Amino acid sequence: MRKFFILLLSVLLITLVACGNEEEMQQEPSNEEVTEEETNEPEEVEEDLSVDIEEQTFEKFVNSSFSAEVVGVYAKLTNNGDDPVSLYNVQTTFYDSNDDIIYIEEEDSMVSPSILSKGDSGYLAFSIDYDDNLEDLDQVEITYDVQEIDDSEIKNIEVSKVNVLKDDGFFVDEDDKEMFDSPISDAIKVLFNIENEHDEELGYMLGIGFYDKDGTFIGASNPMQYIGEDFTMQSNNSKNMEEMEFLPVDYEDIDDVDIRIIGVPFDNE
Repeated sequence: MRKFFILLLSVLLITLVACGNEEEMQQEPSNEEVTEEETNEPEEVEEDLSVDIEEQTFEKFVNSSFSAEVVGVYAKLTNNGDDPVSLYNVQTTFYDSNDDIIYIEEEDSMVSPSILSKGDSGYLAFSIDYDDNLEDLDQVEITYDVQEIDDSEIKNIEVSKVNVLKDDGFFVDEDDKEMFDSPISDAIKVLFNIENEHDEELGYMLGIGFYDKDGTFIGASNPMQYIGEDFTMQSNNSKNMEEMEFLPVDYEDIDDVDIRIIGVPFDNE
């Protein structure tokens, strides 16, 4: 499934970057057309490409789906620049209290959506198995590169009927709880409907942020990393979605979810 996501992401980026390059070529004058008058024009102001990490958290907890300790890393990234961009070369680096590197994770699919129009946000979410090397984990650094794209092909996908529920089918046995000193996750289900109102098939990217009653960011979900999901939508069609996440919080702590989704024409050929 990860190969499918990489293929989908590659197709989307190629489409957007190609559109941008074509527009640039159409606007760029040839050397023969450059005149002395043009050379005296004021220099063009360089446009700002700025994607900021607005929220970030990490925590060790027990994932109740397989009763083992993990470290979850979550962040919200927002495009505060002037132009639409895509994120790539996404890397998270774990440091101990001595500022020594103890773990590195590199995967562009950690962030979704990773294609951001001006003012839009995407969510980073992943977890790794906890081991003794992470015992002195002190901080997590998130880095990435930014590329300007043409967002004229990005399509809006409507989201409605959002509901958040707890799935009681996942739990840690009472006897096993004594083995852990970390919080135990609840199984959180986010149910909603998405609709493609356009006359073409779309591939889509989806990310979800979770917030408590004070508006504090407490975690995220990136379904793009899940196995078995189809990330395409037929034209003029809708479908109901159920995304499950295991977070280092109780179900009762969740007051709001922020669902971010974009669509881009996707050619299966």
